[in-house]
Amino acid sequence: MNSKNSKNGAAGALAFWLILIAVALVPLLWLQVWAFQNLNMKAFVAGNIFIIFIILTFAFDFNKNLYPKKSSFSQNSLSFILGIIFGSLLGMLTNLNASIFAVFSVSQQYLLSEVSSQLPLFWSVFTNTIGAPVAEEMLFLISIPAIIFAIIVYVGARYKIFSNPLLQVLIVAAVVSPLFAFFHVGNLALTGFIISAMLFRTLAILFVYGDEKSNIVPVLAIIPAFGVGYHLANNVMSVGGWLFFVNTMMLEPFGFVVLFALAIFFLSGVWAIISKLVNKREESK
Repeated sequence: MNSKNSKNGAAGALAFWLILIAVALVPLLWLQVWAFQNLNMKAFVAGNIFIIFIILTFAFDFNKNLYPKKSSFSQNSLSFILGIIFGSLLGMLTNLNASIFAVFSVSQQYLLSEVSSQLPLFWSVFTNTIGAPVAEEMLFLISIPAIIFAIIVYVGARYKIFSNPLLQVLIVAAVVSPLFAFFHVGNLALTGFIISAMLFRTLAILFVYGDEKSNIVPVLAIIPAFGVGYHLANNVMSVGGWLFFVNTMMLEPFGFVVLFALAIFFLSGVWAIISKLVNKREESK
């Protein structure tokens, strides 16, 4: 029975990510078509970069790190929604006091920002808030950390100090954060943006892998879907906020599909909370 439940949970978790990736690929593939029609090389390169990020995750079998084996659709949804709430709160605080909280918000990727102004509004917002965050998290939160963790584990077999879980997470954050910052800023010497990008990436890694290895959030399991939700909310807040995002999604038929998928994730996350509360109540009897 437990084996069956485990398989059902894994299938649900995979379904969550397949929906998320399918929705993210739509604007990225559309960007390729638009680039071809308008002979825009920057748009073509930007779209291909993000698509490659997604392909790499599956090509090198890092997709097994997208979710814990025993996690379910609702658990991934809950973590995703928690990320959205966290990113949205930081975005609101940034709007209230930019001097303090803006350092935790990342700016738009420099190459994509040059293309966005030329795109129709719907596709610009769609690419920035859905396509780019999903693709970037699959590289910078899943694939690259998986490689670094594998190296650290190998080294840790010889040098015990590297077997410390918290130290492993800090090393991953120290390596990945500058890579993420460089990808966002490129060759632009913008110190403030670099620091923001590094802190943004460090927070995502500490929450996800710190909780996985050291249980830094005892009440809830923070899994990779959290990072996608956090990144998505950060970008939504940077382009105009949730009301603007929803209104923009309603401009095109596929935008309703996006809103429907987000609603499903939200309801599933709420169900996960209700289930957890019910189970605790039954255990206390």
